[in-house]
Amino acid sequence: MRVAALISGGKDSCYNMMQCVAAGHQIVALANLKPGKNQVGTDELDSYMYQTVGHQAIELFAEAMALPLYRQTIKGTSMETGRIYTRCEGDEVEDLYELLKYVKEKEEIDGISVGAILSDYQRVRVENVCKRLDLQPLAYLWRRNQEDLLKEMILSDIQAMIIKVAAFGLDPDKHLGKTLDQVESDLSELSKKYGVNVCGEGGEYETFTLDCPLFKKKVVVDSSEVILHSADAFAPVAYLRFLELHLEEKQLTSPDKLLAFNCSCEMECNEDHISAITEDIQDEIPPVIWKSSDPPLLQFCKKSECSGKSPNGYQWIKCITASFLPSDQKNVMDAATEAFSSLQDTRGRTGFEPEQCSSFQMGMN
Repeated sequence: MRVAALISGGKDSCYNMMQCVAAGHQIVALANLKPGKNQVGTDELDSYMYQTVGHQAIELFAEAMALPLYRQTIKGTSMETGRIYTRCEGDEVEDLYELLKYVKEKEEIDGISVGAILSDYQRVRVENVCKRLDLQPLAYLWRRNQEDLLKEMILSDIQAMIIKVAAFGLDPDKHLGKTLDQVESDLSELSKKYGVNVCGEGGEYETFTLDCPLFKKKVVVDSSEVILHSADAFAPVAYLRFLELHLEEKQLTSPDKLLAFNCSCEMECNEDHISAITEDIQDEIPPVIWKSSDPPLLQFCKKSECSGKSPNGYQWIKCITASFLPSDQKNVMDAATEAFSSLQDTRGRTGFEPEQCSSFQMGMN
């Protein structure tokens, strides 16, 4: 597919691009949401959706990849903050819609590379925008084990600098400006002691990528300054503001050495992950996975408890199955059509509407 990458400049969006390329997709453009020049605190907006720290260097990021960059100013705010997003004028999500709509018109893209790992808030909104634009979101990092993911990024030669810290145990003087390999042991220790997300998915830290195998040049920081955003005694919030940067030539990476690991994209939750007594549905959403596999040879069908409802009203539907054995003269499209038709009938009997769905999981064997 022709893919545009939604980037913040950080490690996650960069590594997901690498996974897209390894899976055979073509990155043809970059897309970024930026703060307005006259907005208060333009370095660090209070946004639920977007990383804005380091936004001054995004144009160099695109130049390093030799790709066209499309940017949209963040005009909206976080207005529609519920579990289900519906189009809301003035919400910052609509800025993303306008940006990707324009990119699709200009670059004729089919999909969007998204570096989301854990945030269902972001996932729901990106999926909403992609559905409205008929684009396929590609989120190869979704719900991956974070310690494994961080190690993979380091071993895959992603040189990403810590540009913001906002968690107990992360010290602006000690950690700002350090690279992932330099802070990996500290992050692992903080995760064991205090439950810090080693990939920063709880907002503990943010990064900016200086180099990776997709770059044709590397970004060099000549000078920067530390901005103290909140002088909390236990968890000070501070970030780096880039003052001067430049690009340097580098030895290009061979395509066959793009990744230290092939994208595993394996499901990390079992089939009974959603229990009938779920109270916190946000912690129970299974991964959304795009998984490549060899052509299927065996029929998939397994009996299990097919439906249930939690005490607080959440409904789930399971064991919608279909076969596509060559002996039945059926292909995967026939099976998918059959499965979705069955799902539609079952959902109709529950009384729920499609837009009320918070999670969807599909597997092939």
